Amino acid sequence: MSCGHFHSMALCSDNRMWTWGWGVHGQLGLGTIEDALLPSHVSALDDHDVIQMAAGYSHTVVLTSNVSESFRFFYKSYSL
Repeated sequence: MSCGHFHSMALCSDNRMWTWGWGVHGQLGLGTIEDALLPSHVSALDDHDVIQMAAGYSHTVVLTSNVSESFRFFYKSYSL
C-alpha cells in the first residue's frame, strides 16, 4: 500500500495495481481525471510486473521488474 495526499493504491500478490481517491491530476493511472470512490484496477499496467509504487500529493510513480521501465501518472499525463 501507498498513500498520497488524497489518493491511495494497493499492489496485490499477483502484481496487479489498484488505485482510489482523488483523481483530478490523473494520478490514479486510470486514463481519466475522475475520482474513484472504490479501488479500481489499473489495467494499463497488466502487461508489466509491478514491484513497487509510491504516491505523492498529485502524482504516482510505479516501478517494474524491468529495471529500464518506470511509469508516472500526474497532471496532463493521464495514461501510459
